[in-house]
Amino acid sequence: MEGMTALIPNNNSCIWHPSLALTEVRGGASINGKRKNKINIRCGIRLESQSQRPTALVNERRRVFLLDVYPLCYNGNQPRPSAFIDWIRMLFSRVTNKDPIIAVVKIEDAEADDVVATLADQVLKRGLKTVIASPDKDFKQLISENVQLVMPMPEFGRWSFYSLKHYIAQYDSDPSADLSLRCMVGDESDCVPSLKQVAPGFGRKTAVKLLKKHGSLENLLNAAAVRTVGKPYAQDALTKYGDFLRRNLQVLSLRRDVAVNLEEGWCCARDTRQDIVALSKLEGKLKELR
Repeated sequence: MEGMTALIPNNNSCIWHPSLALTEVRGGASINGKRKNKINIRCGIRLESQSQRPTALVNERRRVFLLDVYPLCYNGNQPRPSAFIDWIRMLFSRVTNKDPIIAVVKIEDAEADDVVATLADQVLKRGLKTVIASPDKDFKQLISENVQLVMPMPEFGRWSFYSLKHYIAQYDSDPSADLSLRCMVGDESDCVPSLKQVAPGFGRKTAVKLLKKHGSLENLLNAAAVRTVGKPYAQDALTKYGDFLRRNLQVLSLRRDVAVNLEEGWCCARDTRQDIVALSKLEGKLKELR
C-alpha cells in the first residue's frame, strides 16, 4: 500500500469498481485531474463515487468515521484481504448506520495514522464528531468528548467503542496526558525507551503523579527547569534527560499537518442501499486475486 491513500467517498451512490490500476492521491483533492474519489489498496480494488450532488449531513448525523485500513488487511505480517472484508462488512452493518466513512491507507511521505489525525482535526473544525476505527493505541492521544475510537476485537468477533469515559476508567487520567505518559514510561511497540532505563526509580507511578499536577510533559519539563517539582531522583531525571523525553515526544506525536483536505462530499450521509452490492463486488474481486 506504499504511496497510496484510500478515501471512501460517502455520496449517495457508491459502487465498487474492480481495477488493477493504481492511482496516486495527493492531498485528497483531485485524481488524474478529475474530481472523483477512488480507493486503491494493494489487492487492486478501486471504489469510485458517481453521485451528482452531495447531500449535507443533517443534524442527527454528526459523526464521521475514519477507517485505518492497513491493520485490518494483515494478520501480523501476513496479508489477509478477506479479513478486511469481514471487518468492513461488520462496520457497515452494525456500527456506522448511515454515518460517512473515510478509509485511509497512506499519502506519499506521510504515515496513515498522521493522515487520520489530520482528517480528525479537520472534521472537528467543521463542528462534527469523529470516530476512528482502528486497533492502533496511538490514537488514544486524540480521544476527547468529540473523538471516540472503535476497535476491532477479534476474540469477540465485533467492533467495540472506546470513549473518554472508558479511558478515564482504565487509566485514572485524562487522555491529554496519554502522550506525555508514554514518553516517560516508554512504548516497546514503537521502540520508544522508558525514562526508567536511564533513570532507575522513575516509574509509571511517579510519571502519573507529576502529570496530574502539571498536565503535560512540556509543562513539567519547563517547571523542572526553574524549580523543584518532585523528589531528588525525579528532579534529577527531568533536568538531566529533558532532551531524551522530547525525542520520545517527537516520535510518538501524531501529525496534524499532512497535505490532505477534507472535502464536503466526504462528510455526507451514506446511502446504505449500496452497501451490500459494493461489498459483494469487492469480495468477488478479492477472491479472484488470491
